[in-house]
Amino acid sequence: MELDQLLNLTSTVAGKLLPIFGATALVFLIIFLRKLIALLVSTNATVVSLKSTLDSANKQIDALDKPMQTLNDISDTIDNVHDASKSVLRSLLSSLVDNIGSLIRSVNERNAEIKKKTEALKNKNSESLKNVNDETIIRGEENESVQQ
Repeated sequence: MELDQLLNLTSTVAGKLLPIFGATALVFLIIFLRKLIALLVSTNATVVSLKSTLDSANKQIDALDKPMQTLNDISDTIDNVHDASKSVLRSLLSSLVDNIGSLIRSVNERNAEIKKKTEALKNKNSESLKNVNDETIIRGEENESVQQ
């Protein structure tokens, strides 16, 4: 077999097989396009049903906007109260630390005043008790002398 005969035979075989392969490829292409169209149709139906679901979810979310805004406002108020109380506490502690010496002096002076008043009351009570005892003794002596 010569090269010319081989090429001629290959050309003949290819000429007969090429339409068969083309028809097979065309059949597969038609099947592929039909399945693609069916997929697109089902996808479109799914998107339409999802659209109604998403619309319903969107309405529910819109209904929650007002309560969420209220919660956000409450949270902001709590944050503001916390910041204000923290600021007041810091200023109170700062003032207390700055004035601790005068505060201690004031407490000590007050304690000294209380001690002085307590001592004065004790002395006064002791004198009163002594006077009462003296009067009782004197009265007792008078009663004894009267009885005799």
